[in-house]
Amino acid sequence: MYIQKIIEIDSQNFILELENCPLKEANLFRRILASQIRAIAIHKVTFRHNTSHLSNEFLSQRLGLLKLVFQDQFKNNFQVQLNENCPSDSLTRKIIRGRDLTCPDFCQVHDEDLDAEICSLYPGQRLCFVATVTEGAQLNQTNKKLKYNQAKFNPVSHCGFISDSSKLFLSIDGRKNKDQIIQEALEIYSSKK
Repeated sequence: MYIQKIIEIDSQNFILELENCPLKEANLFRRILASQIRAIAIHKVTFRHNTSHLSNEFLSQRLGLLKLVFQDQFKNNFQVQLNENCPSDSLTRKIIRGRDLTCPDFCQVHDEDLDAEICSLYPGQRLCFVATVTEGAQLNQTNKKLKYNQAKFNPVSHCGFISDSSKLFLSIDGRKNKDQIIQEALEIYSSKK
């Protein structure tokens, strides 16, 4: 498989021009891009204290959708945490955002989600939890009921052919850059040949 040219539409949308690639091979590459690129997400949340107006299940789901980016080498099953409260004498609510999560040095909340509202705490309410961050493909190996191509584990938002099998449209969410995604897809493609 040869990628002849990468046309950048904007920072998250690209067109890959494939050279001398039969439809079967191009479709395999498209499927790899769409479902097998490694990414991390919050998987399991343990609540220590939650008096907010949102249920634990709803908060867990919201947290799972936050985009997390790791800086250097990936470490599996690390934890992020939050311990916030709104004083009972406060006159206003306290908004808990993505930036309030305490992450290890090698991980951070994606820029888009720093201002994402997780929940609001009203006077006298408290929210305290520890969340385990897992890599999608690793999770799939340990639990056969889950699939690693769940949206929260996939940094590729959309991948499809434009006019024929020689042009592939790729839309990414920003957790990994295009070079990392393409390199990883090519490695997986080579291992399947």
